[in-house]
Amino acid sequence: MQLTINKAGGKEIEETADSINKRYEELVNNLLVTITQLEESLDAFQQFHDLQKSHQDYQKQLWDRLAGYSGKCDSQILRWLHIFRLYLESVLSV
Repeated sequence: MQLTINKAGGKEIEETADSINKRYEELVNNLLVTITQLEESLDAFQQFHDLQKSHQDYQKQLWDRLAGYSGKCDSQILRWLHIFRLYLESVLSV
């Protein structure tokens, strides 16, 4: 009688271990997929960040060039330059 119980218990333990192994493998596979997706997202985010920084640098250079012309312009153009400067400052502060 004792031998029968041990065989049944052993089979149950083996099935439980197999179930745990299967779930662990599925978890590892899902984590690998998630890590791959995060790496791809990081690449896209880095490209976006680089492009945004480049655009901000361009806007700053443009403002610096326009500021150099301010002494040569009449008052209406100076007002437009002031508006443009405010616009650039609001964009660069983002």
